[in-house]
Amino acid sequence: MSIVIAVQVIVVLRRISWQPAAPGGFGATARLSAIIPARDEEQDLGQALGSVLNQGGVELEVFVVNDHSSDRTGEIADVLARGDQRVKVLHNPELPPGWLGKCNAMQQASAQASGDFLIFTDADILHEPTCFATALVEMERHELDFLSLFPLIHCVSLWENVNLPALVGGMADIATPGIDDPESADAVAAGAFMMVRSSVFRAVGGFEPIRGQMLDDVSLAKLIKLKGYRVGFHAAPQLMQVRLFKGNLHAFWGMTKNILEGLRGRFWLAPAVMLLPVLVFGTPLVCIVFGILERNLLLFLAGLATYALQYAMLWSGRKLFSFHPGKALFFPLVAIPTICCLAKALYLYSCRGEVHWRGRTVRVRGSAPGP
Repeated sequence: MSIVIAVQVIVVLRRISWQPAAPGGFGATARLSAIIPARDEEQDLGQALGSVLNQGGVELEVFVVNDHSSDRTGEIADVLARGDQRVKVLHNPELPPGWLGKCNAMQQASAQASGDFLIFTDADILHEPTCFATALVEMERHELDFLSLFPLIHCVSLWENVNLPALVGGMADIATPGIDDPESADAVAAGAFMMVRSSVFRAVGGFEPIRGQMLDDVSLAKLIKLKGYRVGFHAAPQLMQVRLFKGNLHAFWGMTKNILEGLRGRFWLAPAVMLLPVLVFGTPLVCIVFGILERNLLLFLAGLATYALQYAMLWSGRKLFSFHPGKALFFPLVAIPTICCLAKALYLYSCRGEVHWRGRTVRVRGSAPGP
């Protein structure tokens, strides 16, 4: 199984790899509207917004949506807006029934945007100065209507590195061959960067048709593709970077929000999903231990070889995931947060009809998760 996953990752990386053309020449007069939803982002908003304002070769307006933050996010946004007239801040937009907070925040800002292209990006993404112009070149050169870019993800703390199998395996799962096939309904996107033609965004209804979807990025890409427009997805580690989880606690529980999406409504698969990482990553360790205790060289070598192969699999995703080689050695522990996050998500959804994220309780009773 480890070999199969490693091969899948390598194939996926080749599929989404990208050699961006140098910006310039294309779309020099295009106006871009960057929209940044921000909820409790005081730690990252300043640098992220600074990287957006530092974009070269484009005409830009920026909307920061302070989505009912409980920290200093709103204050930071206001200070930055006073220093740059391109920045507009929307505070605490009313959340209508049936809407998730992030979708609503982006929809509210898009209604005020005047750009030919809309860019949706997260409040913790650091963009290189050529990011927006390079994406615009790609959009116009290939006549795309929607383009999403995937950033380089930095894994710093122990549990961030432990989660690597989930991150690498998740990329292999969603980037299917169908994303490049105009006849396929498959599409994928990353909320870190989504550029869409304003006319297309409004033609499909914006986020309104997917207002209750947890995976708003993937759902938007699928919606746009379903309506017959051209979508693109590329890995762009040379243009963007992010620390996805902000420490051990965040990394441990970080999968809770979206982990049910992987079941695609088939909750009966949950026990198997919990057991799988235990078997896949625990079995080699058991073989190593018993090989030592029983002085069985063959059993020891088999376990060690399997563990080494699994560790090597993580390196296949090195272009997209920057990790600590030593901390990543503890990757078999990924079974623990997987079990805990899945159990918590199932309890919240099945027993309380809720999803929790960033201090907000989202009622989902009666609606199955998934795009």
